Amino acid sequence: MRAGLSEAELARWLAWCGRLATCGWRSAESAAAFVRVSPFLLQQLPVAQLWQRAEHGETLARTSAGAAVAFFRTARSFNDFCRIQ
Repeated sequence: MRAGLSEAELARWLAWCGRLATCGWRSAESAAAFVRVSPFLLQQLPVAQLWQRAEHGETLARTSAGAAVAFFRTARSFNDFCRIQ
C-alpha cells in the first residue's frame, strides 16, 4: 500500500481506515473491505477518487456496515463495467 502513496497520503489513508472502523457496530468490516480494495483503486483511479470512495463508504457504514462492505467489494466490478461502456 505504501508504494502508491506519499507520506501525507498514507497518513490520510490511515485516518480513513480509522474513521471507517469507528462508524458503528460491525464497522471494522467496512474498514477491512476498504483496506482490501485500496491497492486496486489506486491502480485505477487518481488518489482524490480514493478519498471520495472512502467518504461514500463512511456514509454507508454509519447506517449499515454490510452496505459499506458491499460498496467496497463492488469497486472492481463497477470499474470493469465502466470500461465496457
